Amino acid sequence: MVHCMLSSIPPAIRVHPATGVAVWGNQAVNWHVAAHGEKMAQQMRRVYREDHHLPKHATFGDGSQIPDSDIQHILEVLADSENTFAWQDGDVMLCDNHRIAHGRRPFEGERRVLVALAL
Repeated sequence: MVHCMLSSIPPAIRVHPATGVAVWGNQAVNWHVAAHGEKMAQQMRRVYREDHHLPKHATFGDGSQIPDSDIQHILEVLADSENTFAWQDGDVMLCDNHRIAHGRRPFEGERRVLVALAL
């Protein structure tokens, strides 16, 4: 089996460039194997045998494992903080990536999404 790993150690806390407020922001819940659910995590761990062989995973900055329960807790906090709405034709969203955790829910039907990023 061939393994290819990308590695990054970004800060857990960043300073908002406009407000100067310290904000938590990282991608652990997007990359950690436990974010896929318990059954999928078990299957992936059975196939790859060791977490450092997983094709998509996150650890603490020192390389130690983030407990699955920590990832589940973060996902619960995010879900409790979630604000959803029904999109209307012509809606526009402006999102400050430093302040807002944003995501996507499954969608069926036609749509056109245009994205612009600014620093």
